Amino acid sequence: MYFSIVIPTYNRLPILQKCLLALENQDFDSNIIQDYEIIVVDDGSTDNSVEIAKKYPVEVIALPTNTKSWCADPLNIAVSQAKGKYIGHVASDDILYPNYLSSTIPLFEADDNIGFVRIGMQEIGENCIPAFKYPVAVDPQILKRAILIRNFVYGSSPHTKAAWAAIGGYRPFYLQDWDFWIRLILHDIKMATCNKILYKYRIHDQALSNTARHGTLSQEKENSLYAMALQYKGCLQELNIMTGELYAILAARNAIK
Repeated sequence: MYFSIVIPTYNRLPILQKCLLALENQDFDSNIIQDYEIIVVDDGSTDNSVEIAKKYPVEVIALPTNTKSWCADPLNIAVSQAKGKYIGHVASDDILYPNYLSSTIPLFEADDNIGFVRIGMQEIGENCIPAFKYPVAVDPQILKRAILIRNFVYGSSPHTKAAWAAIGGYRPFYLQDWDFWIRLILHDIKMATCNKILYKYRIHDQALSNTARHGTLSQEKENSLYAMALQYKGCLQELNIMTGELYAILAARNAIK
């Protein structure tokens, strides 16, 4: 059995190299998994990313042109080809800790119903927040309300390949990871919590959630967020949610009362 780590990238040299170096010595129990694989899927980079990635012990999938899908298409292509039962997704500008595998795999193995594991993270770079951990999992019905108000599952949280397939993979939205976690939770796919900090999230101008957080969104990104919010309008109304980012996006365009 394998664990697959998927890295979508687009013009991310030289920080892609830091990401790859950090993955060379992951801790894992060889009695549980045979090994782990690293798949770099390049979304049409023009900065020599493909050639550099090929120097590392990784599989490289090079897409001919940029898919303009907010990483969704590259992720789906890589996951579809991955041989791992468990999938970790790390952005090419972030860093996984050496105990990423050894801390999350036992949680999957302890319960066959676990579809994804929520982990803690440390922001690095300018305007970052202190390291923090997440509380233990709560009632599923509370989770459904909470995830529609705010994303509390970060992008490098691992999931099973079966869970990815059950909801049809990633969709091409600006915050595609949030959309992914929402659908997992709304489909009653069980979540476990690893109360450890297992990766570093790099804060910079091009980071997806950083631009969303500070309100520096282009019209294209705003339109993508609005399209995503529309997907959950019915859920917001059914659960009587009148707060949070999705509600605010819809309310700003008079799309919800």
